Amino acid sequence: MGHWHASSLAGLLLTGCYRPICAFVYGLPDSRVRTAFMRLMEMAFSETDHCARVARTYAIGVALRDYKPQPEHRTHDQLSDRSRDLPDYGDCHFRDYLGGARRLT
Repeated sequence: MGHWHASSLAGLLLTGCYRPICAFVYGLPDSRVRTAFMRLMEMAFSETDHCARVARTYAIGVALRDYKPQPEHRTHDQLSDRSRDLPDYGDCHFRDYLGGARRLT
């Protein structure tokens, strides 16, 4: 994790984005410099496709951090039934069909 943090800080200094250098370089257009950097990182980390793995991991992390669950789907009946929002008073109250609560007498 130390390499990831150091690479992300270097990315912040060089590009203005807190993003690992390998992920940044992997996203660049194909060039000799990009290919040389990717080969160097493969040798440094003894891992084939190191920059591709880092870029995929970074993309998944961004997707998970930006994930916002969908609001709960409620039917029309659930939206119009206000009696569900009323507290349950047990046997002394009942919920009528209009959604209100009436005291049993």
